[in-house]
Amino acid sequence: MAASVEGRAFAREILDALRRVHSQTGDLEQVVLAYIRSAGNLNAAARTLKLHRNTMLYKLDRASRALRMDIRSADAQFMVWLAHHIDTLAAVTGALSDELSPPVDSVEAL
Repeated sequence: MAASVEGRAFAREILDALRRVHSQTGDLEQVVLAYIRSAGNLNAAARTLKLHRNTMLYKLDRASRALRMDIRSADAQFMVWLAHHIDTLAAVTGALSDELSPPVDSVEAL
């Protein structure tokens, strides 16, 4: 998926919706990922991020509005989880490709 144009477009569409929303107290993408990592446990995610429970609720509501889907649903959580992993894999693959490719100068010298 990370190598396909469609996979990267899916990840960009989902994650950009969260990244576009600016917040004074943290990144919505990280809030949603903490919520997903805690298996939807609001209190555990809030503790992990050192946020008040009501702040966490507010941020999840903002994320739901940004995504245009209820982040409390399993489908929405899976979509964000998948988008995050595709984005991470694409970034790592790109970095590895850059590291393993010979420099342009040495290719031209041959």
